[in-house]
Amino acid sequence: MSSLNPVLACYGELAGTVARMVELARERRWDALPGLDAHCSSLFFRLREMDPEPEDLSGPDRSLLVALAGRIRADQDALTALVRPQFVHLAQRMADLRRAS
Repeated sequence: MSSLNPVLACYGELAGTVARMVELARERRWDALPGLDAHCSSLFFRLREMDPEPEDLSGPDRSLLVALAGRIRADQDALTALVRPQFVHLAQRMADLRRAS
């Protein structure tokens, strides 16, 4: 990864963080996710502030950016698949508690 390109560095950090979230979700370490989610949000806002334009990147850097974005998207999908059942279960438990009271 180009150490001179802050956009690629930020995308790389985002990809690594989301991948770590998937690992933790697979281990059912839910308590570790909020902090990493907050870090992802800060990286996202940093990228928005950078406001990168595709033409600002060289061909190889653009290819790397596309690969990183693909990894992030795939990991986001995996994370959603792991976390969604937990929310459904929680919602069901809350409904059961409301009915019981």
